[in-house]
Amino acid sequence: MISKRQFRKLRWISFLNGTTAKDYEKRKMLYDYLKSEQYIRKDTVRGYSGYIVTEKGYAEMYTYRMEHFRFWFPSIVSLFALAASVLSLATSNPEFWKDAQKAVSSLLNAFRLLP
Repeated sequence: MISKRQFRKLRWISFLNGTTAKDYEKRKMLYDYLKSEQYIRKDTVRGYSGYIVTEKGYAEMYTYRMEHFRFWFPSIVSLFALAASVLSLATSNPEFWKDAQKAVSSLLNAFRLLP
């Protein structure tokens, strides 16, 4: 699995339809890793020597996106479920608002006491 930085570089190279050697000199270690894993290969880009993303690189970007989605989607659904349960509790119990107001005011007072 690639890191966020490696994914962003692959996506940028893909967006530009290749990158030139000038960018390679700035980020040599990143490019060397991507070349060693065969995610990019050397080719002619806009008349200059540069790098383009290989099919293996595109597959790795897809895998990264799917893993990222698999983590965030359930988290977001869980947050919506938590919000729905709090709203359900708040509408069914009128004393909930009084308790919530006391809790928020005591929390704000505690933060005011901090230096």
